[in-house]
Amino acid sequence: MAQRSEIGPAQARPLSAPWTEKIRWNRRVQRVVGQTIAHLLMIGFSLVFLIPLLWMVSTALKTRAQTWLFPPEWIPNPVAWENFPRVFEVVPFVNYVQNTLIIVGWNIVGAVFSTALVAYGFARLRFPGRDFLFILLIATLMIP
Repeated sequence: MAQRSEIGPAQARPLSAPWTEKIRWNRRVQRVVGQTIAHLLMIGFSLVFLIPLLWMVSTALKTRAQTWLFPPEWIPNPVAWENFPRVFEVVPFVNYVQNTLIIVGWNIVGAVFSTALVAYGFARLRFPGRDFLFILLIATLMIP
């Protein structure tokens, strides 16, 4: 017959405190390092996406001669603030804004109408391939 021995609560050994503290510290360090790397990547991508906007503002504040300088200047000297009022004289800017607002307005109306119909179809109707089409629709929304 096999002998059986039972360990009572007094004989059980808990994990040592330094060991558990080390595990907690390692997890904390990993989390902080991971978050730091993620934030640095997001800041880097933000700067990459901001460069064209900053270049556009910089170019808008340059004179015609400064625009074609090589190597280009990021900060124009002197700043040509007169470019902004001149755009209303040279280009039919107000007409362009009106056309854009009309197009955007109709796009919004069409998008709201069509998405309401599609949402109703997915919510109320059961048909073969519905789940696949829904996943495909959601996937296309993620494409910029």
